[in-house]
Amino acid sequence: MKKILLLFISLFTIQAMAQYSTPGNNGSYTLNDLVAISAGAVTTDAGWFTFNESIIISSSDTLKIEEDTQLTIAVDKLWTIEGVLLATANDFVIMSTAGIGNFEGIRFDNSSASILKNTMIEGCGGVKLVDSDMLIQNCQFMGFGQEYSTGAVNLFDSNPIIRECDFQNNAGAAISSGANSSSSPQIISNSIVNNVTTNSNTPQINLGISDGINPIIIDSNYITGIHDNAGGIAVSTLVGGSANAVITNNYIANNRYGIAQIGSNISSIIAGNIIADNNIQNDPMLGGSGLNFYGGETNTATVTENAIFGNLWGVTIQLNAAPDLGDGTENSPGKNRLYDNGNGGVTYALYNNTPNPINAIYNYWGTVDLGEAEDAIYHQPDDASLGLVSYEPMWTNPVGINNIAVDSKLKVSPNPASSYFMIDVETPLELNVYSQSGKHFKQLQVSPLQSIDASNWESGLYYLRTSDGRTKKLLIL
Repeated sequence: MKKILLLFISLFTIQAMAQYSTPGNNGSYTLNDLVAISAGAVTTDAGWFTFNESIIISSSDTLKIEEDTQLTIAVDKLWTIEGVLLATANDFVIMSTAGIGNFEGIRFDNSSASILKNTMIEGCGGVKLVDSDMLIQNCQFMGFGQEYSTGAVNLFDSNPIIRECDFQNNAGAAISSGANSSSSPQIISNSIVNNVTTNSNTPQINLGISDGINPIIIDSNYITGIHDNAGGIAVSTLVGGSANAVITNNYIANNRYGIAQIGSNISSIIAGNIIADNNIQNDPMLGGSGLNFYGGETNTATVTENAIFGNLWGVTIQLNAAPDLGDGTENSPGKNRLYDNGNGGVTYALYNNTPNPINAIYNYWGTVDLGEAEDAIYHQPDDASLGLVSYEPMWTNPVGINNIAVDSKLKVSPNPASSYFMIDVETPLELNVYSQSGKHFKQLQVSPLQSIDASNWESGLYYLRTSDGRTKKLLIL
């Protein structure tokens, strides 16, 4: 009997030592404070810190990280913030114990007052936000696994602001939300590159239903990929609920598809995006749409002032979805540029695979010829069972750059850029800069490996065109 009791005490002691919780006394702590009170759960060496066990910041407590430092977290350990984390240092690094594997992850639980800024996280199994409308700004999420969450940042009933962050080479989506929870994040001015390294059928931003009050906002992001099953952005309501989304001013390229809106009870504004060359899987039966609307008649969108080119399909509409690409009113002016989309030698600017009429008035179809525009639109004249696309009058003289070939040999870095960029040219020459709309912005004289100050440039996409005819796209964050 004594042996059994001793065994129970021993097991209880091991389990109790597996995590450490802060006192829960409305305290404000630093990492050094945790070293002093955690009995070895948190240690320090030369100013760097280690979580040796799973750590919980209790619901009434605050942890402040205001000085630049590095934190390593032991493999399989979870850091949970039930109180508040204020990580506002200029340079904060979080990583797994070197060379062993990923730590389990980070969980913000009912922690809306938390701030995570200027932080680089690597070797992590995922970050979960549960009931946490927090701020995440100027952070890097690199090389995440999926030990704790399917996306690098997973949202459950949370409306965070995620801005000016860098998501690269993560196993799953950069940002995702639960299909059966409601989240309305603001995802603004992020660089989202080459995520979904598992090459699963997953978009780099993968969101479900919104919160019923606030829209999902996805604005001014740079979203490109190399994994041929990974899409760009998806908003889905396949398990029920509703979604309201505003998707604007993004650059979405080199994914399996650009933007997919899937399900019913979805209302969105899709405006000012550049959606280019989303064709990397190169199978038109499985993807390749610049925009895809799939679902019931309550799957609606106002689609305006987008540039959609180089995709296998420009816009595809399936089942009974009902986007509006221009109805001739101020609220839906059209002004989309749809050109050079197609597969199998056939141009497909818009494919209406529904029995319903679709408005697409005052758009540019890559031509001034009405017959050529008709050939680029698949609808009732091609199949009597399909709805008619109304596309007259057309927009026949749009101001802007339409069919500029981008030269991959012209080197610009970093891209995206913020305050400056370097351009690599062989000899001195003239460089003209155009805005996304095609308006001439400025003219520069550039030399080989010249640094160009862009600190006063507005955020957005620019075309750089050299005097010898080469063109490069540059995103300024």
